Amino acid sequence: MKTSKMYFLRLLGILISSLIILSFPVSALAAEQIEAVHIPASATATIPDASEISENPNYSEGTTMSAFSANQSVKGGCKITKLSSSKVEISGYSVTSPAASGLKVSLQLQAYYNKEWHTLKTAGKSVTGTRVNLSKTYNVTSGYYYRVIATHSLANGASTTSKTRSIWIG
Repeated sequence: MKTSKMYFLRLLGILISSLIILSFPVSALAAEQIEAVHIPASATATIPDASEISENPNYSEGTTMSAFSANQSVKGGCKITKLSSSKVEISGYSVTSPAASGLKVSLQLQAYYNKEWHTLKTAGKSVTGTRVNLSKTYNVTSGYYYRVIATHSLANGASTTSKTRSIWIG
């Protein structure tokens, strides 16, 4: 009798453990996929103008004023954050009033090499509403300056741009 009771309790424990594990969404168990962006091997690291370099070595943010079209306006901002010596997070947002279909934020991750800015990656998101947010994390090549340019736009054509200063990743 004691053996069958222990067997039952063990089986019950396995069943409860299985139910707990299955209740988690698969995305909670999966590792975050971080995309890598690469700078060409032929690139030469150069330094942008001092006015383009952030005073904060780990972070830079840019905002924009509104662009008007009829009774609609759009404004927004963007930022770049150094997460490690080879990883950055870029983000941006667009805001409008009143709500609009086709409110969009588009981000460009740029690196400075060979004495000019080069776009390495673009990302965008569009919604119907008053606000759209977008955030991406990338593994990048160490030893270069990076910045973000964001375009904030409406389906009716109104748009404006924000830009961060650059931060050195290395």
